[in-house]
Amino acid sequence: MHKETGWDQIDTGAKQFYVDHVSDGYTKRGDFYINPKGEEVFAYTRRNFWDRNTSSLSFSKAAFGSKTKLGFIMAHDLGHSTLNLYPSLLNLRYDKTTTGYESSRIPGTGSPGISVDHAAIWGLENDFMIKNGLKSLPGVFDNSIRMQGIFNTYILNNVTYKQLYEKIKHLSVKIK
Repeated sequence: MHKETGWDQIDTGAKQFYVDHVSDGYTKRGDFYINPKGEEVFAYTRRNFWDRNTSSLSFSKAAFGSKTKLGFIMAHDLGHSTLNLYPSLLNLRYDKTTTGYESSRIPGTGSPGISVDHAAIWGLENDFMIKNGLKSLPGVFDNSIRMQGIFNTYILNNVTYKQLYEKIKHLSVKIK
């Protein structure tokens, strides 16, 4: 899927890929991972601070439901791993708090709000949907009018979103 798009030329920071493997507070339930918040997820990205900010990506069995679903989920997690490569972006991606650091959020996107990382990845996901002629990807991507309204109103023109999106927009592929 990625070979023809120059996969071997793209520096995504993804160093290890795992399937059906849990770590870092994740567990399994059926074919899904359960994140530390108790939510079902298809995959997760773990940053390797001690290895040049590369990342390890873990994909649940549920991520392999179709090649389109897997391509979409890979784009999402490769977005995370690519952003992890840029230490210069940390001040845009995280806010210092009294207890440590929290993901920076896009104003107006609810409570707790959409993180700037996920906003940039949302742009990448939109690109994937368009390139693959998809209107929806049930159970994977909420492309409702309400969500597109949030994206268009609060995210699309956000300066931080644009800076992060520029680093990952090349990851979107057309599935063959």
